[in-house]
Amino acid sequence: MENFLNYPLSSLPGVGPRTRMLLKNLVGDSLQDLLFFFPHRLVERLYFPSIHAYLRSAHTLKEDTFITLIVRINQISRPTRKGGPIKVHVEDDTGSFDLMFFNSNFQYLQKKLMLFQDVLVSGRPTFYGKKFQINHPDYIGAPAALPDFRGSSPVYPLTAGLSNKVVASVTQTALKMAPDVDEWLRPELLQTRQWPSWKEALTTLHCPKPIDFLPTCPARQRLAYDELLAQQLTLLLSRTTSFTKSGLSTPASTRIPSFLKSLPFELTVCQTRVFKEISEDLSSSRRMLRLLQGDVGSGKTVVSFLAALQISDQNAQVAFLAPTEILAQQHFKTMSPWAESLGLSLDILSGSSSQRKHGKDVKNRLKEGVLSLVVGTHALLEDDVIFKDLRLVVVDEQHRFGVEQRLKLFKKGRHSDILAMSATPIPRTLQLVNFGDMGISVLHEKPKNRKPITTRVLPLNRIDDVINGITRILEKNQRIYWICPLIEESEKLDLTAAQERFLSLQHVFGEKVVGLLHGKMKSVEKENVMSSFARGDIQILVSTTVIEVGIDIKEASLMVIEHAERFGLSQLHQLRGRVGRGEDESSCLLLYAEGLSEIARSRLSILRETNDGFKIAEEDLRLRGSGDLLGVHQSGYDIFKVADLYEHKDLLEMAQKEARLIFEKDPHLLSEQGVKLRNLLSLFNRVHVLEYLTAG
Repeated sequence: MENFLNYPLSSLPGVGPRTRMLLKNLVGDSLQDLLFFFPHRLVERLYFPSIHAYLRSAHTLKEDTFITLIVRINQISRPTRKGGPIKVHVEDDTGSFDLMFFNSNFQYLQKKLMLFQDVLVSGRPTFYGKKFQINHPDYIGAPAALPDFRGSSPVYPLTAGLSNKVVASVTQTALKMAPDVDEWLRPELLQTRQWPSWKEALTTLHCPKPIDFLPTCPARQRLAYDELLAQQLTLLLSRTTSFTKSGLSTPASTRIPSFLKSLPFELTVCQTRVFKEISEDLSSSRRMLRLLQGDVGSGKTVVSFLAALQISDQNAQVAFLAPTEILAQQHFKTMSPWAESLGLSLDILSGSSSQRKHGKDVKNRLKEGVLSLVVGTHALLEDDVIFKDLRLVVVDEQHRFGVEQRLKLFKKGRHSDILAMSATPIPRTLQLVNFGDMGISVLHEKPKNRKPITTRVLPLNRIDDVINGITRILEKNQRIYWICPLIEESEKLDLTAAQERFLSLQHVFGEKVVGLLHGKMKSVEKENVMSSFARGDIQILVSTTVIEVGIDIKEASLMVIEHAERFGLSQLHQLRGRVGRGEDESSCLLLYAEGLSEIARSRLSILRETNDGFKIAEEDLRLRGSGDLLGVHQSGYDIFKVADLYEHKDLLEMAQKEARLIFEKDPHLLSEQGVKLRNLLSLFNRVHVLEYLTAG
């Protein structure tokens, strides 16, 4: 199976160098890539015995209907201007029309299309007044091909220079070459579900009927389940090969009770329960691999610090990895007084300080083991950052890091435990997919002093009313975030630029009142702006989404988001979470451009109705799909070829249970059934990803 799937496309009959490059750019370079590149729609091809017969019915047809006619070639005309189309005039006894070929070779068409010859033409007609034409017909050739151009036919997503006919032909060749391997699913499951074999399922989805595009169709369900089972088996295999290795048992810290008494707040019931789960993991002899997720403001930082305290009591080291310098600084600022009260050494390492005197000092202290806790950005991943005894890695906003990055930091310790944190609530289905082998702790509660945030949705043409209302907030010495999606004006996206909004607000409220923050600024500039905002020297902060996580300004009571329709639900929820952290009533204003799509309208409506991040995350998954949620393309999340995590969540739970049963009996897939399941792992390219998955 593995050899077949890695067979290069260039070795297939009919695939020359040019076609291979086009296919590679479109789908990939192996048969596996091709087999899981499915048609995305069907076209209905209607045959008409004459041009007149078509014209009589044209007004009743759907816009995307393709027609098939047998006509006679009457004339081939060169382009009348440079870059113009080649026009082929065709007719029958009842009428005539033109076939238009843009950017085509005139000599080639002359040779292919003989004057006064009968040909079969199939394509989508375009009307100009009462006249119609077919631009770049799908097919023009012998009338004997008529049976292939009646009824419905599948259409693949295409790239320039590659025809639907070529993709379909190459795919059918690959399907015929697919090996007959033993079935890996239990016979009773196939019978109960009435699922076809994997090979029959692939064939069905490449020659689909309308019903086969539904997520409930047997062929699609069969392959979706296969894919989910392969993924869950891989997760369990990664756990078996990496995290069942013995870790170091770290007893609970005796200093925790007195530390908790010194805090100006009490832990919530949720925080107490979650820390107990983490502490028990650390106390066991098995490596911890745990995800701590909680909505914005639920108190993850203090819980992770308690875990760090348990480790540091053993003279071992803890690394807190944050995705941005702003977030790293925020953690450092929050934890510094806690560490100082306990006599723990804490420092920060970031890209801006890494090569300076302070950065070199931090690295030396880490190597010598005299620095217990370090907070840092990607600078912690550099090769010259060496720990004496790194025992716990805390990765904040873990989805912002690629798997290779998480793995690199994890490997800097011999017995490292991992605590991954996310302020973006993760739907249960995504938890099962990406964290199915991890312990999961959830902080549902928010601190008692948190007040609900009022969310309003307004059209952009009300922006003057918003600006007028800001004066009242400034008089109370409160702060305002104003979020713009882009730094510079873009004609393509037509979004308000942060710099332009910054200047316009300065014009209204004065230069000293309004500040600007964006990702292209130097670290020192960002720190200065944030310090000024925290002190109240700046009261309005115009920013891009760099303030999405980690900023904790208690005086901030208003969040304004321009072009809110351009953001995902979870991102809007994260931005909204920057306000409502103090005692003042807080609001979030979502400003949208006219002409909202249904999905954008649903997003804004959901955000207005609830502050529950977990409900919002589930809706985000439903509206956007698993591929886009949390930036999966950049972050190492699984992207599925067949499975839809919203539509197939029942199959996901089935696959997880099945994978666990398999591993209880055969953890290394060495049995007769295990060998068959290895073919399944090959089918979904899961053989080579085991090391990556150990990064959590």
